[in-house]
Amino acid sequence: MSQTALSGFRNEDWVVGQFNSHRSGSCGAGWLDAMGYRHFSRVCAQTTRRMGFFNKADVLVLVDDNVEWISVKKFIASFNQIDKRRVGVFAEIWKMPDAVTDSLRMYCGEEGYRPSDICESISSLRDPRRFFMDELPNGQKEQAVSFLNKKKKKIIRDVMAGRGRAAARWMLAVEERLDAPPKSALVRMDDVVRHYAEGPALITRTGNLRLGRITIQRKGGDGGKTRRKCYNSSSHPESCSGLTGRMCLEIRTPDRSTGAGHRAAVAACGQMRPSA
Repeated sequence: MSQTALSGFRNEDWVVGQFNSHRSGSCGAGWLDAMGYRHFSRVCAQTTRRMGFFNKADVLVLVDDNVEWISVKKFIASFNQIDKRRVGVFAEIWKMPDAVTDSLRMYCGEEGYRPSDICESISSLRDPRRFFMDELPNGQKEQAVSFLNKKKKKIIRDVMAGRGRAAARWMLAVEERLDAPPKSALVRMDDVVRHYAEGPALITRTGNLRLGRITIQRKGGDGGKTRRKCYNSSSHPESCSGLTGRMCLEIRTPDRSTGAGHRAAVAACGQMRPSA
């Protein structure tokens, strides 16, 4: 398991501990107050990974007879990964037309959709391994942008909150500090989705996709080089009720030519900064 994943689990465990020790003046007391709980007799929090749930909510909090599902994000200078699935899975979830699915496969550089699989000459392309969105045929890229505009709010809600009974109702961003107690910010998921859904879907000057306030760009399986490129992608500082920090939505695509799982990704970089 990666150090990033382990760090995220420690962060979730810390949040659970804060909720369960709310009577001793921990951060949990402030979070409960922000949720609107003033008078209650019982609070019990637990991470969802220990309960067998796999959704966007990382922590479940029982307040008397009420249930709160919370997505916990660790504020770091680089990014928070939002999602990581194969193109085909996203296509099924969002009922993508075949042409839009093909566009994302070309954008990610999936086997069978790479420039060398489609074009006689690839010398004019920026990257021989994949297409940028502005390199796709005109009708195809317009169709992809139109689809994203139509499904924008649904896509952002799915990758931020999830679906079903464990869909997150809150997002909690926590920043660890060596010389002071952690900073945190708790925001209603409806406000998070509304914030990131502002603005249209479009193709950026660099040939990537922008969905509202989220920039979508490919991340390839190249030992981290493209991941660092994702870290440094340009995005304007934004605020969402005191939150800012980068998010990363990844798409996995298989590479049958190597017999191993080749990773291509779409990185959605938004900004969330914990309030003081």
